[in-house]
Amino acid sequence: MVFVAPLFLLGLITALLPLLIHLIRREKPPKVAFSSIRFLQKTSRKLILFQNIQQWLLLFLRSLLFLLLAIAFARPLLDSSVAEFIDGIPESHVVLFDRSMSMSYGDATARANTEMAAILANLGAADELALVEFGEAPLRVVDFSSDRALLEARILAINETSYQGTNYWPAFKLADQLLEDAAHENKVITLISDFQSGAFAEEENGWRAKVGVNIRFIDVGDEEVSNLAIMDIRAPDFVLEGEEPTSILARIRSTGTVPITTGIASFKINGQVKERMPFDLEERSEAVLEFQHDLSEPGTFFGEISLSGDKFLTDNEKEFSVLVSPRINVLVLNGEPSKNWYDDEGHWFGLAVDAAGQSPFSVSEVPSVNFDDSNLDTVDVVGILNVDELEPSQINSLVNFVENGGGVFLALGDRTLLDSFNDNFSGFLPGTIRSRGKLALGDYRVLADYDRRHPIFSNLDSDWPAKFDAYWSLDPSEDAEVLMQFDSAEPALLAAKRGDGLTLMFATSMDLEWGDFPLQNSYLPFIHESLRFLNGASNFPLNYEIGDSILLPSEYSNRLTNVDGTELEYDRDIPSFTPTKPGTYFLDANDKLNSFSVKTSATESIFKRIDTSVIYDSVVGQGTMPPLAREVSTERLIEERENAQQIWWWILLASTMLFFAELFIANRTYR
Repeated sequence: MVFVAPLFLLGLITALLPLLIHLIRREKPPKVAFSSIRFLQKTSRKLILFQNIQQWLLLFLRSLLFLLLAIAFARPLLDSSVAEFIDGIPESHVVLFDRSMSMSYGDATARANTEMAAILANLGAADELALVEFGEAPLRVVDFSSDRALLEARILAINETSYQGTNYWPAFKLADQLLEDAAHENKVITLISDFQSGAFAEEENGWRAKVGVNIRFIDVGDEEVSNLAIMDIRAPDFVLEGEEPTSILARIRSTGTVPITTGIASFKINGQVKERMPFDLEERSEAVLEFQHDLSEPGTFFGEISLSGDKFLTDNEKEFSVLVSPRINVLVLNGEPSKNWYDDEGHWFGLAVDAAGQSPFSVSEVPSVNFDDSNLDTVDVVGILNVDELEPSQINSLVNFVENGGGVFLALGDRTLLDSFNDNFSGFLPGTIRSRGKLALGDYRVLADYDRRHPIFSNLDSDWPAKFDAYWSLDPSEDAEVLMQFDSAEPALLAAKRGDGLTLMFATSMDLEWGDFPLQNSYLPFIHESLRFLNGASNFPLNYEIGDSILLPSEYSNRLTNVDGTELEYDRDIPSFTPTKPGTYFLDANDKLNSFSVKTSATESIFKRIDTSVIYDSVVGQGTMPPLAREVSTERLIEERENAQQIWWWILLASTMLFFAELFIANRTYR
């Protein structure tokens, strides 16, 4: 049994009132002088005993009456746990704690920690609580527990924000999953955040919280914010050696509710300040600043643009990296040259290699019959297209070229001769040819599978719609890699290392004679990435955002450090790295050095706020009632239990009957 209004139990003391009154009013019988008792009737001892019993019964009934009245006003309930009504309805509570970068503005994190401490302090004895710290994605999860001391030790020990952006949807979904295994029916999700508008976008799949899950919000953001931010930096990942000075563009904006109109931007290359540029936002919302620098020497340059003019320093710096590389010299051995472009084997290949306005390749072409050792003096990669036969001296020149670090790309075709090809190139290329693939009239092959982790394909789209009317069946050598397959599961592209160089072997032609590959969007990037791979050039992108999963190139995957020289751990089996802090990172292996830069999300610098009612309307499930305060919920449950039990009513009824019984006995006793 529990009592809804336990303070009325103090009324139990009133049960002593009849006894106290009896003791206070009790008097010793007076002594009266009487001449003679001869004429008085003697009283029976039984009558005296009966009167004493009646008087003690009246005393008991009066005390019991006060006792029952006190219990009735305390409103007793049966069959309920004490914790359920003293601490309210037990809750399964998931707190979503925003740890994104914007929470480091002002005192937002301190206010959030205070609110978190208050939630823990008000935790009921039977309540359970879980925590999800999140940014763009969940960062840390503390599972359900009712141990307040344990929760305080796990939750309040960490006060740092992350550099991630903000996205409420993954956090809401994870909270919903946690509540599936909750112990109590009353389920609550509380979101503690600064409620940036960029953190909330309409969910495409229409996700909603399950029916009955209450959503609560605690806003710890600042109403007035002043902030300057670098919204974006436009810098090329790759620059060719000897080009004009490189332009670096920075977009600056005042993103707070209180505008900042002036500031100074500093431009650094490899840690040295190259230029400082003032800017004025008095008459415009943002400014685009252009910095120029002569990146003439080959190598990787890391730069930084920083701002002065506001107190929120987290978004005042953004880094970038630029790789300056020399042009790759490509020699094409054309096995079927022609004055007519549509008959020329090297026409489409040459167009793809030299298509861009500032192509990273320098292309020269020679008929295969005229090729000799002198053609390889300044060449990095050789493309052999539909060559029928080469002289032994020409083969030896190519073998020495590859073993000394060169690259060879060989594409087969209708001029390829089965016997002489295998005799000439056996042991040099990644495989041998077995036979011409047989296709029925109107049938064709497509490229169905490829190694997405290989440097050639890691940055290419997955769409390969090219159709091939003919091809050669290949037998890979023991050390060869099958990089691409036809839909028949036969190899389409083989790769192998030979000495210090690399070779690629393509099972069909690179022109329109055996298919429509040159007409597809994937043709040009495939050739570019293949030639870059054969030259040993990295196609590794150099600029990322916080939270990106970065697939590190195998040639640089030995050691990863930040700008301070601290070595960082990463998954070496894949190998991949997910940065948690902005800045410049360095990869080095075998005396090679490369850098890449990581910047924060621009949306975290925009402090426009969203009304919590908009979020509530988007996440609550149909049939979910607005969240009630715990006191209101408890009162409603108490009312339901009281209406069902009516114990206090029966006690008052018993008290009334007891009152009339006391009157009856009192009248009989003192009449």
